[in-house]
Amino acid sequence: PLGVYAPAIDTGKYTLASLIEDSPYTYSDGTPVNNWDGKYIGQATVRYAILHSMNVCAVRTLTDIGIDTGMKYLENFGFTTLAHGTEADTDANGNVYTDANLPTALGGLTYGVTPYELTGAYAAIANGGTYVTPKLYTRVTDSDGNVILDNTNPATRQVIKETTAFLL
Repeated sequence: PLGVYAPAIDTGKYTLASLIEDSPYTYSDGTPVNNWDGKYIGQATVRYAILHSMNVCAVRTLTDIGIDTGMKYLENFGFTTLAHGTEADTDANGNVYTDANLPTALGGLTYGVTPYELTGAYAAIANGGTYVTPKLYTRVTDSDGNVILDNTNPATRQVIKETTAFLL
């Protein structure tokens, strides 16, 4: 939802009633994309595709909105572990890794994502599209009650429209 359906709805390209073709589909290298149940239903609404975690629909949607758009939204949702095909994403054998590809639609991220970041991203949806920098504490005081650390005013930013958050 974060890198596919949130941007698709937020940009106005899709609604929950938009139809996506759920039929056999392959990546450009010929690798098939399969739904978890191995079945296809033809036309599916975005709402149905989200509810039933339909892989083919997610990949087709990311193809349609563009991987750059999906990556931008993931970054805005606070993901810092994305591979961008830079020198930092090159291993000792010279292999360069990037998440700017279609498996990202299914969570196929090179380095994964931390539970901390994932929680912050989904919390933004629950918070009307406003991302609040996750904090593990709000305030720390010493034995005399003096404030040592204070996180009671976390940084926030709007990452998706409030209407998009409501629909998701």
